[in-house]
Amino acid sequence: MGSGKSTVGAVLAQTLGWEFVDLDRRIVDREGRSIAQIFTQDGEAAFRRIEPEVLREVLTFANHASVLALGGGTFMQEVNRKLLHDARSVTVYLDGNFEILVDRCKEGDAVRPLLEDRQRARNLLEQRRPIYELAEFAVGVADRSPQAIADEIVACVFAPSAGRAVPD
Repeated sequence: MGSGKSTVGAVLAQTLGWEFVDLDRRIVDREGRSIAQIFTQDGEAAFRRIEPEVLREVLTFANHASVLALGGGTFMQEVNRKLLHDARSVTVYLDGNFEILVDRCKEGDAVRPLLEDRQRARNLLEQRRPIYELAEFAVGVADRSPQAIADEIVACVFAPSAGRAVPD
């Protein structure tokens, strides 16, 4: 949360001329209620069961040349990492300091169920970090514009040493 996944994802997609897909937005559209409502009404476990279903749909039907912003917990589930791997997706971890991430979350008006308890949120980030670091690339987000972050992602992913080609 707060790393800029949606903002950077949209800028990256625009930079590349690709489609942008926000997984949380797709879940909200499909379920007809907010992420906070799903958490409150059905619990986190129910939300985590929905994620791979929607991710599978997106990976199956989205334009091949697309940027996908995942929710903060999506990558934690092995099933989701396998779906991304099997789809030959490139994964990028937007890495940031906890305090900066929390401050960014406060700036928005979205309800963040997992941020209600600050210490729990800090512990959650520390628990998640080793899994996030399984991403193919990590890019620091502190004190950087979304465009600068997107430019670094392009440089990392499409550099000759990365061995990647732009999808058709």
